[in-house]
Amino acid sequence: YEIINDSSISATITNYDFDIKINGQKVANVKNASVNQFLQKNGGKSIFDIDVAISTANFLMSNVSLGLIEDFTNSTITMDGTFGIKKGLFSWNKVPYKYTYLVKDFL
Repeated sequence: YEIINDSSISATITNYDFDIKINGQKVANVKNASVNQFLQKNGGKSIFDIDVAISTANFLMSNVSLGLIEDFTNSTITMDGTFGIKKGLFSWNKVPYKYTYLVKDFL
């Protein structure tokens, strides 16, 4: 996962905990309590290795797969959760994060 930090402040991501949803239905949870990934400032790119395990059986048997088949063009993937961030002596543990992508943008 690539993060571009457009601010003039560098910081460190200390943890994250978010759900991955396809068309609003949760398919996975991604969690790491000890990341310590430095974010470059001024448009710097930081790469996060994220392992996501989705049960193929649960995915195929749920309404998620039907939604993808019925309307692939408008299907969405949402990452929704929190992350921790640290800058110097200050830290914030549960900063909300939500971002939605179109599935077709991944292909």
